[in-house]
Amino acid sequence: MPEPTANVDAESPTPTTVPSPVIYAALIIGLWGGFSFRVLTVLDVVAPNWVRPVWYSAVIGYLFFFGYRFLITQRRRAMVLNHDLIGKVRDPATLAESDRKRIEYVLRSITRSRENINYLFIFVMSIVAIALDVWLH
Repeated sequence: MPEPTANVDAESPTPTTVPSPVIYAALIIGLWGGFSFRVLTVLDVVAPNWVRPVWYSAVIGYLFFFGYRFLITQRRRAMVLNHDLIGKVRDPATLAESDRKRIEYVLRSITRSRENINYLFIFVMSIVAIALDVWLH
């Protein structure tokens, strides 16, 4: 099932979602990163030699995952804002009032959300963490 967010060129008249394999790959990479970070404390005790390789895989996984999520968020926001979708949804001739309110809520939440800042921060901090580790070792 395709992700409910569009991966679009903000100027494109026809938004399209990314292919399912990309969505599932991002999911697996994100889950791996989350799992890897959480297993580090166990590895530190039972297999210390695995800490750095697993840490690297987690940080690199997060680098890809949050970079991907940042791009998706930016494209969604641009689509809503560049095409005045909130204003268009408010037109009473196009949809039932309850549907307009639901869609307006979704569009407003996309444009007001600051999740893109979170994704960008984690993406940048992943690069910084790798650079610092390489520099210190």
